[in-house]
Amino acid sequence: MPVIYIDVLLALNLFIDFLLLSAVARILRLPYRRLRLVAGAAAGSAFSAVLFLPPLPAPVSILIRAACACIIIKIAFRWRGVVLYIKQLAVFLVSSALFGGIAFAIWFFAAPSGFYVINGIVYYDVSPLVLTALTVANYFAISLYDRLTHKRLAAGRDYRLIIDCGGRADLRALYDTGHHMTDVFSGKPVAVVRFGAIEPFLSDKLRSSILPLLDYSEASKADCAAAAGARIRMIPLKTVSGAGLLPAFCPKYMALRTLKGGDADLSGCFVAVCRVLGRGEFDAIIGTDMACLAERGRR
Repeated sequence: MPVIYIDVLLALNLFIDFLLLSAVARILRLPYRRLRLVAGAAAGSAFSAVLFLPPLPAPVSILIRAACACIIIKIAFRWRGVVLYIKQLAVFLVSSALFGGIAFAIWFFAAPSGFYVINGIVYYDVSPLVLTALTVANYFAISLYDRLTHKRLAAGRDYRLIIDCGGRADLRALYDTGHHMTDVFSGKPVAVVRFGAIEPFLSDKLRSSILPLLDYSEASKADCAAAAGARIRMIPLKTVSGAGLLPAFCPKYMALRTLKGGDADLSGCFVAVCRVLGRGEFDAIIGTDMACLAERGRR
């Protein structure tokens, strides 16, 4: 049995599982919280301790890994139904299998010093600097894959955006393939809505916090402090006419409805508010990320 350092084992598998979970979120266009991904990756890292068990029969090893994967996915992503959970699990298992196959091939053919695959767990005595470099490289690889495989839905569908923000708003929504607005911190998709359309449904606290921030350059420190207390965040917006910041919030409930019927739950996504939107023919704009998420949630 080679010498295994448990700190290296846990750090390496935390890194690997976080990348795999990030890939699942990217491929399936899922809104996610990084803390949940880290928690799921931490659970996967803890499961890597099976490396210290005696060699296991293949069926037992597969069952253990499948059970671990079920727990990891449940921790990492919000529950949105059995169908989406199975999709998340399938993508995670396929990604893990591909990674495991590549790792085993490296171990079998190259046999680098300090590289081991035991009970399906990868261990490599790697320095923190190399691990950081690999993290950056893999992040860009996943981002590149995300751009190359970005799905485009047919535009022109009649969408209704349902938002619970004190009252229940039912807004006409335009699907714009060029709209890719996301929250900087969580990576969640953002819908843009016209203030005049959603104002009657806003709670008093949200209304009083958002209104001063619609003209952000004129907002006072007190306005910004009140907005922070109401959990309002400013989200960057870039258009052909320039760039700016829009106040945004995460509603209690949000869903997308089409003429086909049925609401796709989008709770966890954000709503940004602006004064003017188009020429008044619609009240909200959604992008490809949000539309793809809704389509998957409806299936």
